[in-house]
Amino acid sequence: MLAHTSGAPILPIAYAVDRFWRLRSWDRFVVPKPFARAVMVIGEPIRVTREQALDDLPATARQLGETLDELVKQAEQALL
Repeated sequence: MLAHTSGAPILPIAYAVDRFWRLRSWDRFVVPKPFARAVMVIGEPIRVTREQALDDLPATARQLGETLDELVKQAEQALL
């Protein structure tokens, strides 16, 4: 909704680390351990124009979720 309102693109980013602590929070946040290897993957910007119908936003959200899932897989593969 924010991208739709502002016209700014969404930049999907994912990361993976080989050694980490996982917090017991709602988002299960990951904190890399010292000397851990980390990989960050940046996807192509997803543009949501102001002219795009609000009915299209759920499809865009699904696209973003699929893109993030793919980026996480790429980051995890890069650590192997």
